Amino acid sequence: MKRPFDEPASSRRGEETPVPEESPALFDKAGQSDGRFLSFADTAADAIIVIDSASRILFVNRAAEKIFGYAVDELLGQSLTLLMPDYLRHVHRAGLGRYIADSVKHIAWSGVELPGLHRGGREIPLEISFGEFTLEGRKFFTGIARDITKRKRAEEAQQFMIDASELLAASLDHQTNLRRLAQLCVPYLADWCGVALLDADGSISFAAVAHADPAQAERAARLVELGQTKFEPPVAAAAIHTGKSQFHPDVTDELLKALMPNPAHLSVMREMNLRSLMAVPLGARGRTFGALSFGAAQSNRRYTEIDLRQAEDLGRRVALALDHSRMYREAQEANRLKDEFLATLSHELRTPLTSILGWAGLLRSARNIDPAQAERALEVIERNARAQNQLIDDLLDASRIITGHLRIEARPIALGPIVEAAVEAALPLARTKNVNLASVSDPKVGLIKGDAGRLQQIVGNLLSNAIKFTPGGGRIEVRLECEGTRWAQLSVADTGDGISAEFLPFVFERFRQADGTPTRAHGGLGLGLAIVRHLAELHGGTVAAESAGRDQGAKFIVTLPLLLATGPSASRVESAAMGGRATITGNGETKPPRVLANLRILVVEDDEDTLALLGRMLERQGARVTLCSSTQSALAAFSDAMFDLLISDIGLPVEDGYMLMAKIRELEAGQGKSTIPALALTAYAMENDRRRALDAGFQRHLAKPVSPAELVEVAAKLTKRQADEIGESN
Repeated sequence: MKRPFDEPASSRRGEETPVPEESPALFDKAGQSDGRFLSFADTAADAIIVIDSASRILFVNRAAEKIFGYAVDELLGQSLTLLMPDYLRHVHRAGLGRYIADSVKHIAWSGVELPGLHRGGREIPLEISFGEFTLEGRKFFTGIARDITKRKRAEEAQQFMIDASELLAASLDHQTNLRRLAQLCVPYLADWCGVALLDADGSISFAAVAHADPAQAERAARLVELGQTKFEPPVAAAAIHTGKSQFHPDVTDELLKALMPNPAHLSVMREMNLRSLMAVPLGARGRTFGALSFGAAQSNRRYTEIDLRQAEDLGRRVALALDHSRMYREAQEANRLKDEFLATLSHELRTPLTSILGWAGLLRSARNIDPAQAERALEVIERNARAQNQLIDDLLDASRIITGHLRIEARPIALGPIVEAAVEAALPLARTKNVNLASVSDPKVGLIKGDAGRLQQIVGNLLSNAIKFTPGGGRIEVRLECEGTRWAQLSVADTGDGISAEFLPFVFERFRQADGTPTRAHGGLGLGLAIVRHLAELHGGTVAAESAGRDQGAKFIVTLPLLLATGPSASRVESAAMGGRATITGNGETKPPRVLANLRILVVEDDEDTLALLGRMLERQGARVTLCSSTQSALAAFSDAMFDLLISDIGLPVEDGYMLMAKIRELEAGQGKSTIPALALTAYAMENDRRRALDAGFQRHLAKPVSPAELVEVAAKLTKRQADEIGESN
């Protein structure tokens, strides 16, 4: 190995420091005496440097070449300060001189982290350990330097992720978080960083932009504030639409032209002078929220796969934060809607109760009430009780929709009679408000496959909604017609309040109302149209709303698929079924006696008023009724007599209806009795309540309140009374 010590000191680079000429020769002699040291040192991965007391480099191994960028021959004889940043050179000289003079160390000698200086001028993070040895009375010093660039980058990356995570967790205001995040990324990860979000309308816009150049940063901030970044940045758009990262380590003008077909956007990108570019999608839990874009411009940085992986990690964290923010906003909105709904529910339940209790009180207190006033009082009580019952039915339907338990019994059916029945049922309310209600049906509309009761509910809900929002003197028109050859179209148009453009997208959402304030002009829970949409979809159809705006009226259009093959038998079968349903959902008039003549019915109900009412309903149809208010009394009665039918509540004290049913089945088996038909008549009206009742041994489940006609029909069916008897008694 060539040694520069044979050359004059004045020919060597570095700082001139008076040094004893014997030092190089002395160390060189020691090295030659043990060639094994030189061979071993050159195999080390860390730089090994030996200096004398004047800081002259006497030995370096091959690893130092890789770390500092100098050849071995270029370093030998130079001052160690050549490998230090300027601001550390005087510290080194002073510290070394002090140690030689009085053996005082100015820094730790083991595992100290100091920056080195590469030949190219960049600093290198090093971990250095020092040592000393003496040859023939002279001091020499060794330094072992390890390049910790990768470790430092990993630590910086880890700290960056910690800072980013803390920033994202600090607030649920995602706009502020994204702006701060973009600023955090510059200049650590980019000279330019943009956060693009996917908007509700499918467009892409920048939510935040940061730039290392203050002038560019100010311009970008103004663009964001002014909303002028409402365009699809190509790399961000590609990341959003494909869900994959976009990686361009070397950006050329040809690439920019390919990415930016818009000349204005191309000009902006050229001004940014991007040299390396990448974008990562913001995706979490199956949703894509946007993309993070990074660009290297002024710096000479060229993105690597390591940078891309770090950007992807950051993107996942940002996406989760955005998703958490979304869920928080949705939870807040749900809470607001819940509070609004509960207030509305309280109001809607109390309003009919006020009329019911008020008129009932007048009837009780009035001594000489004339028949007309009594009739009016009863009509008001009945109408408000039905309104309250409808509220409960809507709530139950909404719950069934949410849990996926709302079912339909579909069969071939003609829509015309259903529409006519719904219009007929809505006429009294329309007349009360002085609203003109008209209907037009095309007789050519064929059959559909549907549930008569649920289809009538669709029409009824649309009519109720139209009447509610149409002022006196207004008009409502119902039309049933064909839409091509495959669809039936039902429309309900009114001249009422109309729907604002802002509320129109939410008109079919549960519990949503255009005006949910206490001062609103119209009642309701905001469930009717949501139920319409779900029922239409269950029938394979759709529903849409149209309105030109406030005070411009509204039109609701339901489209249902027609049966391609029709036949008279299907029409006749469903006509009979519709007749049965009309009886169930009619005006609640009781049937004449003899329908249940001589049937022995055991009724179990703990509410005294309801028990008496049920007994009266059944007795008027000719039944012989035994009334019991508990499971114990019912079991005693069942043991002593024979019954044709059991009607029982579920929510009984001590032992409920399920326990009663189980014990009755045990008694039947023990006494050799035949199985008695059983009807569960209960206020527990959910789908799981129905299934549980059937599993317990009841043949039917009927929700309270129940009309006399409905109770009698179900009782007759369970006891196998002839359908024609029921029909004749109407």
